[in-house]
Amino acid sequence: MKASTSLLDMNLTEIAKWLLRAILIFCLVLEFMVLDLGLPSGIRFVADITMIIVTVFVLLDRKNISVQREANLRSYTGKAIGLFVIWASLSALFNFVPTSLYIWAMRNTGRFLLYFCFCALVFTLDDWKKLMRTLSIFVVINTLFIVYQFVVLGVRQDYLNGFLGTYVGGNSALNTLYIVVTAWLISSFLSNEMKLVNIILPVGSMIIASALNELKFYYVELIIILLVCALTSSTSRNDVLKGMGVALGAAIAFLLGTQLLSLFYPGFRDFFTFETLQEYLFSRSYNSSEQLFVSGVPVMNRLSSIIIIPKYFFDSLGNYIMGIGFGATETSSISIFTSSFSLMYGDTNYQGYSSAYLLLELGYVGVLLYFGIFLSVMYYSVKQIKKLNDDSSSAIYSFGIAIAFLAIVLCFYNSALRIETSGYLLFAALAVPFMFGNASPRRHGC
Repeated sequence: MKASTSLLDMNLTEIAKWLLRAILIFCLVLEFMVLDLGLPSGIRFVADITMIIVTVFVLLDRKNISVQREANLRSYTGKAIGLFVIWASLSALFNFVPTSLYIWAMRNTGRFLLYFCFCALVFTLDDWKKLMRTLSIFVVINTLFIVYQFVVLGVRQDYLNGFLGTYVGGNSALNTLYIVVTAWLISSFLSNEMKLVNIILPVGSMIIASALNELKFYYVELIIILLVCALTSSTSRNDVLKGMGVALGAAIAFLLGTQLLSLFYPGFRDFFTFETLQEYLFSRSYNSSEQLFVSGVPVMNRLSSIIIIPKYFFDSLGNYIMGIGFGATETSSISIFTSSFSLMYGDTNYQGYSSAYLLLELGYVGVLLYFGIFLSVMYYSVKQIKKLNDDSSSAIYSFGIAIAFLAIVLCFYNSALRIETSGYLLFAALAVPFMFGNASPRRHGC
């Protein structure tokens, strides 16, 4: 018997799986470690280094990757990702984007697409269910910490994120965590994979924490998740009745949550009216009661960027089609990865929304190709629901459809799909539909 085992003889896929889980958990609490515990900011690049290691391990150990999963991934979302990457590269090439900025843009966007592929190939459903059980417990514990921060420490609004970090914008990560856990719990319940008693505490804690954090959009997302999961789950009489019961519960949760929000922050008492929402999304700058300007350009809001960007930055048909170049608007604490565009127009708040980045850098075609990644997950999930027609698979694919739909919504709502504290979790959730099926590895020599 050999005293040692070569690297190629080890099950590197299992190690890669462990590292992928570590990346997700690490990034979830990354800002808490840096901002609250005072760890060096350089640890932000730990996930990048780990992703390089995972890539090497997966490539060296392809024999332990399921042939069926790889084929499914290539046939659907893999093609969509390939088209997007090609378009992004052409956009950078034709717009003469500096190589350093192209590399940084590919890092910021591509790391999550690669993570998605790895999760789809190496994770099993049991792995995902264990993770969801852990995160369901975590959101309850985190809510207790948020209550402590609110009552004892006097922390308010965006800063109030518990173990996800005390900083402005931290609720993007908190919101992503909440929609992933909520979608999993509701889809599992509607598909008879989970009992009502198992979802009340975590969902209730998220409703309370969202009111304390001023995470008002979570209540809208809760309704979206319910509708998507109810429409894509089984349609037997009992399941329809269950869906109606959950719809009633969601309506109550929405009313309770909005009342709590008004209690803690009276300024939002009339927020959920058509006039207020219209002004909030379209008619004024972000975090202001009026329209502000920077360098002659209006400061963007969640949906106003769709109007502002073409008007102020596109001066040719090529810009409308391919944008101003993949990487041309990037920013970083490292000077070689910081564009002149971001130095001049960074305060217009385009960096706050994934949709603004996409439209600026890739044009309308690039935006559609990026959305095509999420639509391909939805298409694959719908096909599998029709094909398999059973409750256990229905939960998985309903979850995938809900997450893919919300991913498109989040493109306009914030920049969650571009930052590590939320991106890894969201793209792992998108990979769940591909985790179902034959996990048998390929034969040697294949």
